[in-house]
Amino acid sequence: MASLNIVLSSLLLVITIHFSETYADISHEKRNYDDNYAKVLILGAGASGLEAAKYFHANGMDDFIIIEGADYVGGRVHDVPFAGVNVELGANWAQPGSTGIVAQVKELAMDVHLSDFDSFIIRNASGFDLTEMSEPRWEDLEVAIEKTFVIAQDIMKNHKPDMSQRAALRLGGWVPRTPLDYAIEYYEYNFEWADIPAVTSLQSTASLDYATDVFFIKDQRGFKYILNHIIGFMQEDPYLNHIRLNQTVIYIDHSDDDGVTVTCQDGTVYTGDYALVTFGLGAMQEGLVEFNPPLPKWKIEELSQFIMTSFTKIFLKWPTKFWDDEEWIIHANERRGYYPLFLNLEANGLYPRGTNILVAFLTSDESRRVERQPDAETKAEIEHLLRSIYGPDAVPDAEDILISGWNRNSLHRGAYSNWPVEVSVDCFKKIQARVGRLCFGGEHAHEVYNGYVYGAQLSGEREAKKTTRFIQEQIPRKVSRDCIW
Repeated sequence: MASLNIVLSSLLLVITIHFSETYADISHEKRNYDDNYAKVLILGAGASGLEAAKYFHANGMDDFIIIEGADYVGGRVHDVPFAGVNVELGANWAQPGSTGIVAQVKELAMDVHLSDFDSFIIRNASGFDLTEMSEPRWEDLEVAIEKTFVIAQDIMKNHKPDMSQRAALRLGGWVPRTPLDYAIEYYEYNFEWADIPAVTSLQSTASLDYATDVFFIKDQRGFKYILNHIIGFMQEDPYLNHIRLNQTVIYIDHSDDDGVTVTCQDGTVYTGDYALVTFGLGAMQEGLVEFNPPLPKWKIEELSQFIMTSFTKIFLKWPTKFWDDEEWIIHANERRGYYPLFLNLEANGLYPRGTNILVAFLTSDESRRVERQPDAETKAEIEHLLRSIYGPDAVPDAEDILISGWNRNSLHRGAYSNWPVEVSVDCFKKIQARVGRLCFGGEHAHEVYNGYVYGAQLSGEREAKKTTRFIQEQIPRKVSRDCIW
């Protein structure tokens, strides 16, 4: 048996080397003729596309081009300078805590903060401290949450129909009635899923592990340092010119059985034998890219049912710190979802004292409303609210404001995906399924970690493996676009 294993391992090594050398030769030959041709076109330079590139390279296939509409690599992993520090507009936490994303952060020795979700104060719009008053309701909610896990296990074990988080919470005895109730529910649910419990799938969310630590990335190299590490190999071979920035894809022609043609907004055309589509769900749902022929009905239906959430971060720089010392400030307002949560970036272990930055979070309708209005109006709203909480004389004018703006971003049209009740596990397979020579990745295309950077990475690796197999097996010239692969 040992001898057989050695033989098989040697044979696999020979095949891999042959595969690598063959396509390296093709790559250099074709690139000399046409710099816009590659065996595989990776559409999108977010976590999914970059992880796919890493897999291709590690397995000896460097004949790919990454086409990205933005002027940077990372997609919704993006940090910018604000008020003297770098802040994350997109992904900020390495989570879920028990996954490989945490291992990556630790391996790279990144500067992180262990988020303390027990460090909070709850205030109403008049500034009254509701924290102690909230304790019995927190206990009620925790009991209900434990019951939702039991319900979810029963659903999965006995193949019962899914239900919403809201339905499970009701069964667990939790029925919110007051602004305080909705504020603490927001902290536990809306803040994580960026949507209301009434639409979010219980089955898809209850299976995740949230018992472990969650790390807030405060590293001034940015969350993107993980992604830069993933694609470090590209700097070693500039000849291949892998990444093309400022190239917004508007048209994908996959009508030719022999390949795929991609047209960008500036008229640049790329051709490849295969394409890996990693655009965000928002771009797919809003038809920002035209497909010829159109994607099959079965894929469009499932993409349409999935949810692209609205999640807005609002960074405010103040001349002085006037707020509470706790890490989180929860705001209970009669108007549900109205600036319900603030992160104190000067809390113990976060940014240096004197940074004087508060971060407000909005989701759903309030997120969409704020991103439609001028930033100056948002700044005035928050100043007015904080003066009602802390007193008009205690709160100066904010010096600067920065809004993440993923809803209004022309490449993304939303923050991240959320699994709704009406999408089953079987239906989800259609989101992942290839269409002819097109494969589909992205955080929304992972069946467990959709909505997370880690899910994007796993989907990119999965689709790269799939594409590699197609290349090696030389799929038939006539490829079906009407069945699920």
